[in-house]
Amino acid sequence: MRTEAPQASLMEDRPPPLQIVLEVARLAAVRSYAVLDRLDLPELDGIAEAAARCMGRPVAGVGLLDERRVWFAGAYGLLAREMPRAGGFCEHTVAQPGPLVVRDASADARFADLPEVQGEGGVRFYAGVSLLDVDDYRVGALCVFDRAPGEADAEGLNDLMRLAAMASALLAARREGLARPEPEAETALVQGWLGVRTRGSRLRLKDHRPGLMVLSVAAQSPAEQAGLRPTDVLLAIDDQLLWHPPDVVSALANRAPDSLARLQVLRAGQVLERVAPIAPEPSRALAREGGPARPE
Repeated sequence: MRTEAPQASLMEDRPPPLQIVLEVARLAAVRSYAVLDRLDLPELDGIAEAAARCMGRPVAGVGLLDERRVWFAGAYGLLAREMPRAGGFCEHTVAQPGPLVVRDASADARFADLPEVQGEGGVRFYAGVSLLDVDDYRVGALCVFDRAPGEADAEGLNDLMRLAAMASALLAARREGLARPEPEAETALVQGWLGVRTRGSRLRLKDHRPGLMVLSVAAQSPAEQAGLRPTDVLLAIDDQLLWHPPDVVSALANRAPDSLARLQVLRAGQVLERVAPIAPEPSRALAREGGPARPE
């Protein structure tokens, strides 16, 4: 008797249930705001305070539903910033289209066994409105709490819905700001300074070649760091040929601080490559850069 190999379960080829897919996407939306475990969001704290005042209750929060908890990114009067999610007030709030009002949680079978409800000081009154993502995911709830049972009037609930829309808009703006690349810091350009005094060399007149004779090198200048000496002939800066003393100034214009300039130097008949750091011009340096020597 031939034994057939067991067939793979058809369940392995089935996509996950739609509610699982939607929950994964909803959680991704929650985490995209980067507000979980943050305590420094005063705009959301302000919305929570406004919600408490418009409902005449002492406690309110802007709660985001993470996988297993509710994190109150904005809070007013809350002693704890997170609560278990499973079966809690906020989870029930996002499961329905309109506001959720619980007049006395201790007498409501859905909530009576919650840790935050049990005991004399537990939650009794609750009112909450879903926070809608731009893709209509219900990412959390704006909610108010009280230790005393009570009612919610239509005007207060309307205010709560308006504040929930404001909280959703703040979260959306925050995510947009996080996604936007930061502008590159603008580097202030400087007029570079080399620290040499020059005059035209005879190369231009004799051989029609560029070059400036170095007459002196300032102490601790970029030219000194590059090893330039008097009697060197400076041929080019970054491939810009030097024909006249003012060419040194123009070759070093609009430079980033701490960048480098590549120098071509003629010394004893040999062309050398040197590198000089760009330094901002000291006082009076620009007027004298590249000019002929004069008595101090």
